[in-house]
Amino acid sequence: MVEYRIDRARRLIEIEIVGDYFLEDAQALTRGLLADPDFDRAFSQIIDCRDADLSNLTSDDLKAIAADLLSVPGRRIAIVTADSSNQALVRLYTTHVQLSENRSVLRGFDDRGSALAWIEEAR
Repeated sequence: MVEYRIDRARRLIEIEIVGDYFLEDAQALTRGLLADPDFDRAFSQIIDCRDADLSNLTSDDLKAIAADLLSVPGRRIAIVTADSSNQALVRLYTTHVQLSENRSVLRGFDDRGSALAWIEEAR
């Protein structure tokens, strides 16, 4: 399950992923965001994966997701995970984003409060 909320006042997109997560889920999320009239590509994002299983994503999947990420210079994306295997996948994803020359800034966290503080310090 993937749900998102767009907070226009805070210029923030909050995404929550629960359960098994596949490339198709990431692609559906991107399509949903692009179709949402409240979506703004410059908004920061916090992606909560604490209750997600990202183990189904391959390196090629992460590369494809990174290629689809809309590049916005300086936009922050915080990804929150709860276990070491998901944290390793986030590090690999971050590497793919950097190699794609995307100018958004990604960082992994193990708690939501720290992730939100990092996003808000850029404002």
